[in-house]
Amino acid sequence: GGTATFVATVANAGPSDARDVQIARTLTSGYVAGTVTCVAAGGATCPSNFSTATTTVLLLPVGGTLTLTVPVPVAAAQRDAIVA
Repeated sequence: GGTATFVATVANAGPSDARDVQIARTLTSGYVAGTVTCVAAGGATCPSNFSTATTTVLLLPVGGTLTLTVPVPVAAAQRDAIVA
């Protein structure tokens, strides 16, 4: 067993601020994501709650980025492919 770690970066290259950005995380049946961590840069702000499968970022300014890290525990006997 171990942990697979998925990293996703959400960025806004402009030309305008992005509002109500939806971030969805979907895993294959049988997998459960661990605690999501977020690092913001460029004036962006991390959402306060990643407890649901879909999270809304109210404002992602031009030049802003969010880097999300999602750990997923994997059982030693796991034989399925993990597709991200």
